[in-house]
Amino acid sequence: MVFKPRGGIWGGIVGLLLGGVGFGLAIWAVNFSLVAPDEQTLRWFLLVPAYGLAGFFVYLLLGAFNLRYRAGDDGLSIRWATRRITVPWNQVRRVVRVTGRKNLGALTGMSWPGYIVGTYTLRGVALVKMYGTQPKGEVVVVETDRGNFGLTPADADRFVIEVLRRSGAELEEVNADEMPEEVRGKILGEDIIYMGLYALNLVLLLGVIAYQAVFFPGSGASRIYVLFIALGMGVLAFNIGNASRVYQFMPSAAYLVWILSFFVMATFLVFSIYGIAP
Repeated sequence: MVFKPRGGIWGGIVGLLLGGVGFGLAIWAVNFSLVAPDEQTLRWFLLVPAYGLAGFFVYLLLGAFNLRYRAGDDGLSIRWATRRITVPWNQVRRVVRVTGRKNLGALTGMSWPGYIVGTYTLRGVALVKMYGTQPKGEVVVVETDRGNFGLTPADADRFVIEVLRRSGAELEEVNADEMPEEVRGKILGEDIIYMGLYALNLVLLLGVIAYQAVFFPGSGASRIYVLFIALGMGVLAFNIGNASRVYQFMPSAAYLVWILSFFVMATFLVFSIYGIAP
């Protein structure tokens, strides 16, 4: 029996748009700004990792589009990208249905609206390998001898019934809203300071892009200023991943990451305004 993830391919569509715009704009900015012969070393120094990350992102996108869960005679299978993970039924120990406002802290992996994959700390429950789509709904944690898997089947009731029937595992239901705050921890998305600093960085980057889009054409300014767009996008992407990881251990350090990033973004905007006078 095959189960689709909640939300279907919505996460893949969102990722396709985000990745297409993000990588496309960054790579264009590098190619547009670095055209002189003595700038080619720097150009390729920036493009090689950009293409490498773009390739890795495409692999993640494949997983967003073809993610499936299967309960078969050979065990519980998870199909993601080019991987197929199968856990025999005799290795399934427990199934935990987690509802409420969950605190998922990333250790490795990536997520965006409608998609989450990688190793996460599901505070108050377990360390889980997430292969899911919409964790704000119910997350089904399947505890096995091969680790704990966090899944988000569209039909969670049928999925859980099938897994319990075939494995004989025990069932536990957890409502994260009932956890003490010291157990669940602070939820990043509900932290006004963190989200405010992130929003400020995003606004500054959009300001750089908008200002250059309006005033660069026909200004006669050096193309090197356009490189600020690619650098700003790189800084933002780097900090989105790393600040969220740091936050799980020391929120104040995550704030500092975004504050430093704010000054970098502000510098890019100031230099753009100074160098590309209207």
